[in-house]
Amino acid sequence: MVSGVPHRPDENGGGGGPSFPQQPAPVGTP
Repeated sequence: MVSGVPHRPDENGGGGGPSFPQQPAPVGTP
């Protein structure tokens, strides 16, 4: 996954925010 790029809420548990390399968050967590 590319870091610093907005992603879908179902990716790495981010709520559509910036993605980080190997973010320690479960996938699908809002």
